[in-house]
Amino acid sequence: MEALSQYIRSKITNKKMYYILIDEVQYAITKEELKNSENIRLYNVLNGVLRLRNVDIYVTGSNSKMLTKGVLTAFRGRGDEIRVYPISFKEYYSFVGGDKSDAYEEYALYGGMPLVLSKKNEAEKMSYLQTVKNIQVSNTTLSNYLDYLSESFLFSNAKRYDVKGKKYFEYPSKYYCTDIGLRNARLNFRQQEETHIMENIIYNELLCRGYSVDVGVVEITETSAGKKTKKQCEIDFVLNRGAKKYYIQSALNVSEQIKLETELRPLKNTKDFFKKILISKTSMKPWTDEDGILHLGLYEFLLNEDSLEL
Repeated sequence: MEALSQYIRSKITNKKMYYILIDEVQYAITKEELKNSENIRLYNVLNGVLRLRNVDIYVTGSNSKMLTKGVLTAFRGRGDEIRVYPISFKEYYSFVGGDKSDAYEEYALYGGMPLVLSKKNEAEKMSYLQTVKNIQVSNTTLSNYLDYLSESFLFSNAKRYDVKGKKYFEYPSKYYCTDIGLRNARLNFRQQEETHIMENIIYNELLCRGYSVDVGVVEITETSAGKKTKKQCEIDFVLNRGAKKYYIQSALNVSEQIKLETELRPLKNTKDFFKKILISKTSMKPWTDEDGILHLGLYEFLLNEDSLEL
């Protein structure tokens, strides 16, 4: 660290403005330091340089534990985090154009890693993604690695939120892949669970739009044969941004009435007046039902950033 500090300071020779860029900064520290992200000597180096009035520092990396938790604490309000996500479907579609449905199927398979767009055919896309995600993890140790995968921006963690009790459950959390193409590559493009992939893509889009996203839990009382029973139902996403709050259900297909009622039931039982939305994989025009629930087609949601306000 001393050598890095001396090198940086040796380049600052006058009162002109200097811009310092450090890429993949996690490689500048030891594994032992990374375990204690609040006590990393690199922060002292950067803090010292920041005291110079003619210096701006930009640090990039692939470790959220270090960059998010540690930096914002060490810099005490003098550092800002800019999270860079894989490209959204809207960005993807603006490049490839054509039929929306065809574009979505490609996106749902190969994801939003930008370099995928430069590959000429399916073989090249698959090869590239498999090279990026060449990580071997056994099932027995997977739970031990979830935190590391999240810190490496490969997964995002959504906590479960009790809608009526207004509190978080400590366990279990729900994990989503940051890029669906990397997820598919890790499974050798075999397990195409369309429902889960669509839900994951919606979750990633909501993060890109700046929402805080949780998984909602609603307790519902049912009566059968004169007996009342309580059961917990899930709302796929509870969104918060400023004073606004939304509930969203993701459903691949709601053409059958029983399926539609199943998806709407948790939304109807929140017992509050926040906006409720059902997103299904259709090209239908947005409409609002008699319970005030907005029905959105998937492509409308992904391509229109203001769709939740319709």
